[in-house]
Amino acid sequence: GFDRDARRNLATVYRMKARFTEAEQVLQQLLAEDPEYSWGWLSLGYLYLQRGHHEQVADDHQCPHPE
Repeated sequence: GFDRDARRNLATVYRMKARFTEAEQVLQQLLAEDPEYSWGWLSLGYLYLQRGHHEQVADDHQCPHPE
């Protein structure tokens, strides 16, 4: 919906402006509402890579896997 799209765009803007904490908060909120939101997982992984948090990218136990 519109709200999710707006927050997705907000997370992208935060990430582009190196406001990583705010970007992560928005992404975590989106994923809490919809754990299977693939764009959210992809963006969160990219954010962690940008921040050099490679261990968080590799630790994908929270990401839902297709059956």
